[in-house]
Amino acid sequence: MPTPVTFKVQLDRERSIAFTQRALFRMGTLPAPFEFGDLSKPRKAYAALVAWTWACLVPEDAADFPSPEDLAGHIPVKSEVVRQIGNALADAVNAATAEPKNASGSTPGSSPASS
Repeated sequence: MPTPVTFKVQLDRERSIAFTQRALFRMGTLPAPFEFGDLSKPRKAYAALVAWTWACLVPEDAADFPSPEDLAGHIPVKSEVVRQIGNALADAVNAATAEPKNASGSTPGSSPASS
């Protein structure tokens, strides 16, 4: 498995997040897991942001927060921190789901035939 791309977020101190299979598993362990799309739903956005941040914390940082509730106090509602964390989560998902490049720098697979 390739090394995940990590992104820094400011919580109680600088922490690292990565969108990995571990993060997906951690989200699934919650009694009411969130979809990533819940980040854009006003009634769910803050709770989803806290839960996804918690799920994506790298193991060294996750050890300090046993549950999303333990993390919530470090993410003020309606703050610049929320926007920064949201951007970092989006970047982490994009990095984890981007098409791999082949040796020549293009995406693998056949290209359309030219006429």
